[in-house]
Amino acid sequence: MNRKATLLPFLLLLTFSGFKTTFGASLVRENGKGLLTLTYYFYTSKYYYDDNRNKTRVPQFYKNELNLYLEYGLPYKSMFTFQTSVAHLKQSGDTNIGVGDFEFGLTKELYRKNGNVLSVRGVGIVPGMYNRNEKPYLSLGKFGAELSLGTGIYRNSFYIDNQIGLRKYFGEANFIKDTLMIGIKPVSKWEYIAMFDIWYGLNGAPKGSFTISPKTRFVQFYNTFRYKWDKRTSFIFGFSINLYSENTGSGNHLYMGIWREF
Repeated sequence: MNRKATLLPFLLLLTFSGFKTTFGASLVRENGKGLLTLTYYFYTSKYYYDDNRNKTRVPQFYKNELNLYLEYGLPYKSMFTFQTSVAHLKQSGDTNIGVGDFEFGLTKELYRKNGNVLSVRGVGIVPGMYNRNEKPYLSLGKFGAELSLGTGIYRNSFYIDNQIGLRKYFGEANFIKDTLMIGIKPVSKWEYIAMFDIWYGLNGAPKGSFTISPKTRFVQFYNTFRYKWDKRTSFIFGFSINLYSENTGSGNHLYMGIWREF
């Protein structure tokens, strides 16, 4: 990852069962500079953890997703972000396909000196376009908002970036989120990014679903490898490891994508 770029796509439509996070880091882009990413994710699991952390074998759950992420530098040390995705979910003969939630974000840099950065980020969430009566559910289907604080330490060969905040789906659920990223550049064209994605549902009744529960709690560990093809184009691939699940599945992701800076 370019130290002045945000991390992966994501990586991140965030649907329960392994929310992929847009790796919106604490750094903002220069005015008029941008990044566009397109990432394919595959997720599957045959195990579910309930509210008491009991592990249950269930019919295999599958999810295929194509995620689009955009960021663009604005005046006054700020940055606009946008994210959505097209997803196909399948379990027990039930399928659902559609466009995931639309996420509009604004990041404002508060401080930057000697590679140390502090910023604040707000996100508005608009429900996507899909059949809300079909299972498996694509997302909560609720309007929402998120506010987070970002801190980062950026050096020539590595960086550490953390974003912690509160995400609220109106009338439905509240989540504490934390995204910790560690990037290492072992060779000139390659970069390794380790990312811990943590969600902690604060309220609501468990719904026994892979994809929707106000009390979903999990920790996913993402391993991303980036190859810089040229000055503006990079290819990424990686996998996730489930470290903790509660009221959601316990599967892993495989993913690959392309980043284009402009």
